[in-house]
Amino acid sequence: MPQNDSQPRPATPCPLTIADVLSLPALAGVPLRVLVGKDDLHRPIRWVHVAESPRVAQLLSGGELLLTTGAGWQGIDLRAVVAELAKVRAAVLVVELGTEWVTPPRELVDACREHSLPLVCIEEEIRFVDISEQIHHHLLEQETQRATSMRHIAETFTAMMIRGASPEQIITHAARLLGAPIILENPLHQVIYYSEGHRPPSALLQQWAARSRRWEARLGRVGTIIAPTPLPDGEGYCLDVTARGTQWGRLVYLEEEADGQGSELSRELKIAPGYVLQQAAIALLVERHGARDPQSWQDLRDRTALERLLGNRFTTVEGMTEVLNAQGFRTHERFLYALEFRQPLGVDEIRRVLARHSPPWDVLIAPPPEHPQHVVALISATDSSPREVIPELVQRHWPEAVVLMSPAVRSPLDVVHAVRLLGSQPEQSPGFRVVGSTPLSVLMTHLADNVHLADFSQQILGPLLRYDAQNKSDLLATLRVLVEHPTSRSAASAELHISRTALYTRISTIENLLGMTLSRGSDLFSLHLALCAFDAGNRGDL
Repeated sequence: MPQNDSQPRPATPCPLTIADVLSLPALAGVPLRVLVGKDDLHRPIRWVHVAESPRVAQLLSGGELLLTTGAGWQGIDLRAVVAELAKVRAAVLVVELGTEWVTPPRELVDACREHSLPLVCIEEEIRFVDISEQIHHHLLEQETQRATSMRHIAETFTAMMIRGASPEQIITHAARLLGAPIILENPLHQVIYYSEGHRPPSALLQQWAARSRRWEARLGRVGTIIAPTPLPDGEGYCLDVTARGTQWGRLVYLEEEADGQGSELSRELKIAPGYVLQQAAIALLVERHGARDPQSWQDLRDRTALERLLGNRFTTVEGMTEVLNAQGFRTHERFLYALEFRQPLGVDEIRRVLARHSPPWDVLIAPPPEHPQHVVALISATDSSPREVIPELVQRHWPEAVVLMSPAVRSPLDVVHAVRLLGSQPEQSPGFRVVGSTPLSVLMTHLADNVHLADFSQQILGPLLRYDAQNKSDLLATLRVLVEHPTSRSAASAELHISRTALYTRISTIENLLGMTLSRGSDLFSLHLALCAFDAGNRGDL
């Protein structure tokens, strides 16, 4: 697809400045004065040129250091000459005094000041060839180092492609080279992955979709951005990950986010950020062509979003909300639900069914880090429709699966607690269940890591756990059923598939081991609380 030719091209940074030239050995000990542009000595020098002809501006392309004695400049309009030099963006004018001019003409000084062209006067005769040779040697040496650095960068990205590096590894490597975060977004301006930086992710991604669309509009692009392109106002660079008419996403490097260490690294490499972005984009293209579903970044987006969410990678709820919103999962004034699918369902199957039958919800689906054999889905909806739709989908498509669902919550922090509550549930029979609908279960999830609660559970249930372990019995399971049916021994024996006589025998054993009476309300409450604490703390693993 075509690219807008009016877009500016990124320039390769040049490390040689006017100040560097003035400190070269050829000028050591030479009396000189900076008459104009003392605050502009950081200007880069691209080349050096001897300028004795008043028509020299026609031979320049910008960034040159001009050396002149003034020969050939006698009796001409110096203001016009300087204006032409400034028009072609010459870097600095260096005048040798003593041959043609004893003092710099006032007209020349005024013209340089008017057009902001730095003017340096050397007050004794020097060899222009020495200055030219040293500048050219320095520039060529820098170009050689730059080419070596470019080859090294290209080789590292090639090695990553050969090893089959993941998108996360590719983007993180590029960010380390530049010393600043890099963001990968999809064509809908949703953040797929972002590298860690020195600023909080919420600040990095604040109002991301709006900012990205604004950049796109101001660039005025036609088609895809096939070359590294500066963002408006010098904010950074962007480049599309595209091939054969397919645009997978866009890489964005933000110049303003670069820290001091990263900026120094970039200067040492002498490589424009656009080159690193280009190498990263090529590596991502190779990764996409080898991916199971090359047309979608959804797996990467969902997995990284859930990992950061469940891994407590945020310091504030507001920051969590901002980052999730940037990734296309809205949480403000929405109904949020957590689901856990247990064997034998896969991510692709769940995503296909939800995409085909659900209203326009925001959905994140990925295996949780703690239980990769399970699948967690987070749903964000404008209403409570998931509560009615999900049970129907389970009955129609997954009747043999275990599907647990939380009640609706209103904040990202609550949905994290809901995911943990679902994961803490013990193994269950196939079917759909809503978990955490009681205040007690929610409280237990919040207190799952409380050491006092864990000690309370262990003190009460410890004798029962040890007895089950030594005798390969299931008294803990029996206790669960008895707590669920405190007033009906018939219902308890039916659920356990044992006779009432056998049940009473187990009750007697439990009461003797625990020193409690199951018909006493306070003891029954303590046992119920201990079981909830045990499940919350052990995630049903024991």
